[in-house]
Amino acid sequence: VILDTGKSSYDEIKRSINWFKRKKFSKLHLQHSPYAPPHSLKKHDLLMIETFLKEFNYTVGLSDHHNSNIMLYAAVTLGACTVEKGIKSKLIKNDTDVYHAMDIEDFKLVNKNLSEIKTAMGKSMRVLKKNDPKHLYRMGIVAKETIKNGTKLRANDLTFAFPKKGIPVEEFDKIVGKK
Repeated sequence: VILDTGKSSYDEIKRSINWFKRKKFSKLHLQHSPYAPPHSLKKHDLLMIETFLKEFNYTVGLSDHHNSNIMLYAAVTLGACTVEKGIKSKLIKNDTDVYHAMDIEDFKLVNKNLSEIKTAMGKSMRVLKKNDPKHLYRMGIVAKETIKNGTKLRANDLTFAFPKKGIPVEEFDKIVGKK
């Protein structure tokens, strides 16, 4: 079941979800539906997508009524797995949904962009395994100016540069205070 939340409040949405749970609906998809123009962008409340994902154990999407395609991109970065957007021919001028519908000619590019964004979101954390090689293009620590032998190193004496030669950046705290 796709539950389009319309202009519902959080409490109304929660009450609806509880009804579906009581009726033993196991597959439910929540569709966030912001106010359509001429309402302000502040009425989009796109962060509700994150709230739905965190609060409820269902997939989430966006029912977009904005007059550009930008909200589609924002929704995908917030975790939406579906986006709904009207599509129209440029020849159609007098219809209630024309103002916020996407031109059919834009569909392929928007769909490609959304797919690339979804892929680029990747994982929520990068973890290197113990034996994974360090990135080859990391910076190295260098002196800002010539340092006399025996001088105690201060953070202000050091900076970073490419390519890494000598001491890698992750050793910074280990060398400050040393001679």
